[in-house]
Amino acid sequence: MKYKLAKFFKDDIGNIVVFDYSSQDDYYSFVKKYRDKGYSQVIITSEIMVDLIKYYFIERKFRLAALELIAMDPELHNELDTIINEMSEDRDYFSILLSRLDFLLEETSIDIKKVELNNKLDTSIYLQVNGIFGISEKKYDVESQYLIEQLSRCFDD
Repeated sequence: MKYKLAKFFKDDIGNIVVFDYSSQDDYYSFVKKYRDKGYSQVIITSEIMVDLIKYYFIERKFRLAALELIAMDPELHNELDTIINEMSEDRDYFSILLSRLDFLLEETSIDIKKVELNNKLDTSIYLQVNGIFGISEKKYDVESQYLIEQLSRCFDD
């Protein structure tokens, strides 16, 4: 799957904007370039990641393909992978995943680093804590707007 990459920033009045990003770019130079232009970078907290997962899973009927935590021990990784795999067969496992994530986020210092989502219409999305995201090239224009809208709602709450 070929992704188009971008990064979220906020403009001087707080609107979410995106700028195309390439994995060939030096990340820190890229961020500095837009900070020098008056934009502030957006970091996607774990709480916002969970809100975005809920939106895509419930409202848009996407499948959670992968979830990566910043500090991931093998046992926890296997547990989360098992739940995610079960979710592809039985969407009721989503509530188990949310309960587990709520516990991890509230009771530990573990945070979400990256999530990957996809649907049956050949759309794949990944989001990273640093605000970098990738969307299937063919669906980028539409899906990036959905992401901007949802992220704006998360920051407005």
